Order: sequence, then structure tokens, then C-alpha cells
Amino acid sequence: MVKLGRVDKDDADKFLLEIEYKMNELLSNPPSFILPNAIDLLKQIPWIKSLDDNELSKISKIVEIKIFPLNYNFQDELKSHGLGILLRGNVEVSENKSSKVLEIGTVTSFSNSSENKEIISNSPVTMVWIPSNRLQEFDKITTDYKNYFS
Repeated sequence: MVKLGRVDKDDADKFLLEIEYKMNELLSNPPSFILPNAIDLLKQIPWIKSLDDNELSKISKIVEIKIFPLNYNFQDELKSHGLGILLRGNVEVSENKSSKVLEIGTVTSFSNSSENKEIISNSPVTMVWIPSNRLQEFDKITTDYKNYFS
């Protein structure tokens, strides 16, 4: 705009300083993000909604809820955890040259799948993780998840 004569150099410098100041403020004092209660998040999964509060409370103690950025590859996460359940966002699963986008509540795992399975987020994603060593506990509470595997 300076070249077009709409903003003089002093005003342009002032705008740049204001932008740099705001960026510096955000970097040094990032906004806080409070994750909602685990039970409230779990109630967003269609097949978990039907469980009673006692079962939801038990599940919330077993699972880990994590947020991942755009274009995140879940290969390492799924190998170190037993199951992943999509809670929010958009995730694409590619296996044997075919791909599909997961729906909310879909369960995914690397067990019983080919080595070339790839799961990548297409947007920021919230996932529910069930560690391998707690799968039996989860299975005692609900077996509905077996109908929602990707």
C-alpha cells in the first residue's frame, strides 16, 4: 500500500511494529486452552453415549485424550497404544492403495492390519487412546467398539 501511496512509510512502520508486538506477546504468553471434562468428551462418541454414568466414569479413568495437529502421522502413536477412537476432526486411513475418511467414533488400530497402513490427520484432531495394557478393562466395560473398527 505504501507503493500505491495509500499509507505513508511512517504509518506502515507503525503497523509493522504493532503486528510484531502482538506476535511477540502471543509467543511469550500463549492463550490457555482447557480441555473439557473427559466424560463430556466421551459422550460425543455415538456408541459410548448409551453407557451409564458409572461405566463412563470407569472408561474415563482408562483412556487418554490427546490433541494432534494437521498432517500428523499416527503410526507411532498406534503402535505404542492399543486403540485410537476419533473424537473430533478429520482423519484419513490409507491401506493397500485405497483410502477412506474416518467418522467420529471410529476405532482404529495397527493390530491385524497390513504394514503399509497409514493414518494421517486432515485437520486438528482429538483422539481417545486406550493403552494396550488396559484393553481388557475396556473390553469388560463395553464390547460395542468392535463394531466400529476402520
